[in-house]
This record gives sequence, structure tokens and C-alpha cells, in this order.
Amino acid sequence: MIDPHSKKTPEELIRLAAAAKDRPAQLRLLDLLVQRTYATPQSMKTFQALAGTSSHLALDFVARMPDPVPKGVLLLAAQALPDRANPLPLRLAVAGKLLGSLPDSVQAVGPIVRSITAGLSRSRTLERMIQLQSRVEGCATLDAMVQTTEARVKLKCPKCRVKLTRPELIVHLWHKHRLIFERGHAIDPRSAVEVIIGQVSAEPNRKLPEDAYRASEHYFPDSAPHQVLQAVAARQRSSGAIPLPLVEGAIEAAQSLCPTCLGPLDDRIQPLPPPLARTAHRIAGDGYSVCVRDFASQQVVELQTPTTARSVVPGTSRRWGPRGLAVLIAGVFFVLGCVVVWIAPRFPPFGLSLVLVAIGWGLYAAVRYTRPALIDAKSRAVDVVWLEIAANLPVNSSSLRFLTRLCTASPGRGTPGERAATVRRLIESSAAKAEPNAATVQLLAAGQVLQIADGADVGKDKVNGLVKLFDAVWRGELPIDHGEYLAEIATNALQLPSGEASRLAILVLGSAFDNGLLPQDILAITKYLPWLNRVLGLPTPKRLQLACAVWRGKNSEPWAGIGPAATLFDFAKKSPSASRKLLVACPDALLKLELPEAAQRTLGDVVLTPRGLVIGSMLLTDPEIAIDLGRSPRGSGWILKLGREFINLDRKIPADLIPVFSAWLSYRVQKLLPQAEALTRSNPQKVRQLLAPLANACPLCGTESIGRSGQVGDPWPLTP
Repeated sequence: MIDPHSKKTPEELIRLAAAAKDRPAQLRLLDLLVQRTYATPQSMKTFQALAGTSSHLALDFVARMPDPVPKGVLLLAAQALPDRANPLPLRLAVAGKLLGSLPDSVQAVGPIVRSITAGLSRSRTLERMIQLQSRVEGCATLDAMVQTTEARVKLKCPKCRVKLTRPELIVHLWHKHRLIFERGHAIDPRSAVEVIIGQVSAEPNRKLPEDAYRASEHYFPDSAPHQVLQAVAARQRSSGAIPLPLVEGAIEAAQSLCPTCLGPLDDRIQPLPPPLARTAHRIAGDGYSVCVRDFASQQVVELQTPTTARSVVPGTSRRWGPRGLAVLIAGVFFVLGCVVVWIAPRFPPFGLSLVLVAIGWGLYAAVRYTRPALIDAKSRAVDVVWLEIAANLPVNSSSLRFLTRLCTASPGRGTPGERAATVRRLIESSAAKAEPNAATVQLLAAGQVLQIADGADVGKDKVNGLVKLFDAVWRGELPIDHGEYLAEIATNALQLPSGEASRLAILVLGSAFDNGLLPQDILAITKYLPWLNRVLGLPTPKRLQLACAVWRGKNSEPWAGIGPAATLFDFAKKSPSASRKLLVACPDALLKLELPEAAQRTLGDVVLTPRGLVIGSMLLTDPEIAIDLGRSPRGSGWILKLGREFINLDRKIPADLIPVFSAWLSYRVQKLLPQAEALTRSNPQKVRQLLAPLANACPLCGTESIGRSGQVGDPWPLTP
């Protein structure tokens, strides 16, 4: 495209440039003037004409000239440099162009330098000379002037007020204060990195992320690349998901992420250490080791601790096992039989030797099968750890991890009576800590679960023992992280059968309701406590609401007009064995109907669940379903017709039960479900009280939040 000004005279171009309001258009006109007048006598007239209009335009004209600048223009431009009305970058650009066109001597360079440094302090003069130096490709005289001035000028550190030369100050600021020196000022490099990261977050530019990583690595060599990723992701939270490397890093380090800046926060509930490693003959961990070896003559124990050499101690006071002792005793008679045959050749030894062999075999069998066996090697190893190591260990920071691992490895192994006193001491010592930490709480929970497991050997109910511990958590006597550790240890170490696990779930849920928690509160709490949620049976909101509605009616019994029924909260507490059996078949049961004894034997347990009414193997949900009792088509027995399905009965059940079943279905649909759906209130004060120990303040931005490993935390306090 042809420029419309290409045929205008220089005078017209000067007039247009002076009148132009558009800066890019003005610069294009100056470029045309340079093309028309450069290296011609008219260049001086052009400069003077522009200077008459604006010295700014005149210097712009010189700045756009190629090297070298004509001598006449050079002298005129040098005279205009001291004018501070012109922008400093323009003056520096023109001065650099002039230095590139002048001889490299003090006489030529000095006036140019003085023209742009006039009236400045020594420190600012040095900074101005360095700025000029960056605009000149090479000028030995200017370099020498800068070097001389640097050696003469002392600059103050803005942090510690020491006086240093400029090169020394640059090194000092970086190594001492982690600041960079730019344009005469000490600058925090975080602001520079922040600007680049902000651009990365806002602009889809492939080059910007590389700049962000490069700047971060340059200014902060100890920083990890994921910190840049964190900063970018925090600014893009509203438009994108959390980058996977941040989530994986948080999971690996047992940390949550700040909801504001995605900074890492230590999880208040630290991972439990694994149980001690166990084999058939050995238990070991954290530098401790006990190995039990069975020999024909005895059982020995090899014991090792981190501070003592290996020692061998007797496993029990009885050194001989039944097999070894039987062989030893019977062997005496076998030897006697051989001796008789050898020393009495004239006497018929056959009968005597048979008698001796028979006695030997008899003694062998008597000892072998009547003498008690030595203690099982696996159990003996656990007992030795408790008697020889744990009993002598103080409960301090160096032993907490080992003792916790020992407690979680011991349920169902060893002799509970031999370690009872030591377990009790561990519980008392960890509970008495003035400032409990994660390791102390873990030991307390592990010791309590072991104590409950050991009590089961003397007939105590494990489930009731655990419910009492969870009850203390709901009351706030024990911290909520203690409840999470209890749940994890009980799940993994006790391995309760399905019926016992369901019974524990219903009783712990009842305990939560007893302590003022509502369904919404339990959902809010278990969001951060996955093991506790698992102990509660992973309840859905609907099941929690229905369970709460039934729990509320356990005293008033609003269903009494239909027929007698026991809530599963009461049934599981009063009838452990029967409730285990019922919960295996129907783990979500809410009410157990109390039927006449004959009907109970015929139909089995009839229960109301969130899904409907369960009769035998049938699930009924429709209140309008046709229920009838009739003779079996085979000619003998009875059948209970449930719509199109039926149940074969051994004997006839009372006919007045039929309308009762229909009434229970109607009660579920018309009363129980609406009551449950209306339970939308919560107790936020109770939730905050329980979850407060899990709250964390971000050290980077100060935001308080609550979260678990690998999760982005929720702002604290939680909103209802």
C-alpha cells in the first residue's frame, strides 16, 4: 500500500508531524523525515524546525536516525539533552546514539554524560551512567567512568544500613536479604515473579509459563516447580480443576490444600504407622526384634533392641516339648532292650527285649499325648515383646511409634493376661499428656482398642466397649481425631464379622444422636473422617434421616397403635446375639416387629427398613399391595400371598397379622418418610466444637480451613 505522505515535502511533513495527535502516525511521519533528510544538509534545518515546535519531536527525530548521526545534528542534539522536560528514556536513547557516533575519548564522551547527569546526587549519577551504559554497544571511556564512580560512591543498604560500593551492595542484598537491585532500588523479587504468574493465569501464551518457571528458579533456587503450578492454579480456581501433581503431592505428604492459595497444610490427622511385621516365628519393627525358635529339646527366644546386642533367653520354664521329652524317656528303654540282647547271649533275650520295647512305646505315647505343648511360637513372640520390651519402655517421643505399632499388631495374639498391666500403663500415660500430639493420640486409641480386644477373651462385649469410646468422642471428652484413629484401628485390627460391624454402626449412630448430633451434622463431620464414616456403615442422607426419625420415637413409640416393635438401637444393645443374626441378613434394619411366638418361628424376623418392609426374603414397599393367607395348592401347608409372590409356611399364622403388615407399609410411606424428610435442621455449634481441632491456618495467606490429605480445604468456620 502506497503511503499518502510519501510525495510531500519535508516542510509539509514537519508541519503534519507537529500537528499530529496520533502518536504512531507522528512517528511514521518522523521516519519519512529521516529517510528524506538523513546524510543531507537539510537534516540540520529539519532538526531546528522540529526543535522550534517541540524539543521532544527534535530528539525523537534524532533517536530514529541510523548510525552515525550527522555532525551538525549531533551538536544540536547534545545541546538539547539537558532539558529535563523531555522524557528520560528518550534522552538516554539519544545520548547513547550520540556516544556511538562520537570518538571514544574523555573530551567527547564527558559532555554527553554530564548533560544527562547534571544536578543529580553521586549515587543517582552512578545509576544514570549505568542506564546510559546499557544503551551503548561499546564505549571504553564510559566504562572507565562508571568503574571509577562505582569505586568512589558508597551506597546504603535499605535493610541494615551498611555502606558498600554498588557491586558489593548487589551481592549483599541478594545473599543477605534476598533482594534484587534494579534502577537504584532494592526490590523484592517475589513481585517480579508474581507479575509473570499473573500473566500466565490470564493469558493463553505458551512462552509465559516457561518465563514463570525460569524466573522462579532464578530468584528462588530452593523453590520447587510445583510452587509455580500452585500459584497459577490458585488464580484459575474458578475456571479449572486442581492440577493432578498438586493433589498427588499433597496425598504423598499427608497434606491438604489451602482453599485460597492452594498452599500445602499439614493434615491434623496423621497416618497411623503400620502394625509390626509378623511371621510365624518373628515380630519386628523400629529396631526391635523377637524371634522364637522351636527345637526338639527346648524353645528359645532371640531378642534384639536398637541399643543392645542380640541375646538368647529361654522361652519358657519348661524347656522340653512333648515330642522331645517322649523320645528321651522312651529312648532309655529302647537302649536297655539292645543292651539285654548284647550282654546275655545264653539267656533267651527276645521276650525281655519285647517287654522293654513295649514299655518304651507306652511311655512315649503317654508323654507325647498328655504333656501340654510349648506355647505357640507366634503367640510367644508377642508375649516376649510385651514382657521384655514394652514393660520396660517409657512412654516418650522415641517410643510412641513402636508402642502404637505393637498395640495394633497384638489383638488376637499372645496372652492378654500377661500384658494387661502394661497396656493399662500405656493408656494412662498417653491420656495424662498435658499437650497431646498425633503420636500420643494414636497410642491412646491403639491401647484402648487392644484392651477391648483382650477383654473379649473373658467374655466382655467388644462392641459395647467401642461404643463407650465413641460416646466420649461425641461428648467432646476425647478429640475427634481420636475417634478417627479408633475407627481405623478397630476396622483393621479387630476385623469384626458383618453382623458385629452392623451392630457397632447402629449403636455408634445412636450414641451420636444421644449427644445432640443430627443427620446433617453427621454428614458434615464424616466428610472429613472417612474411617468413622466406614464404621457408621457409609450411611446415605436418607438412611440417616430415617434412623433419626426412629430414634426420636424410641420413647414415645408413635407406631404403638399399629403393633409392638423394637428399635434397632435398643435391640442391638439388649440382644447382641439375636441382633447380629438379624443385621447379617438386613444391615439397614430400623424397626423389628414383635410378632406372636408362633408367627415369629414361622416367618422369622420381620423388619422395617429404609427400603420397605422385609418379610422372610421378600421386600414390600407398596401400601396397596394385596396380602392374603391361604392354603397351599399342594394340599398341605399354608402360603402367604404378597401380590404376585408368595411365601410357603410350615404352619398357619394368625389372620389378624395380615392388616398389621399393610398398616406398617402405610406408616412408612405416610408418616415415617415425611418425618425423615423434615429433618433438615443442624447443630452447627456442636459440629464446630467437634471439628475445631482439625482447623488449620495457611502460613502463606492466613486463610483458616479444614481438609484432609489430598483435598482442597473448606473455609473455617464451616457455614451451616
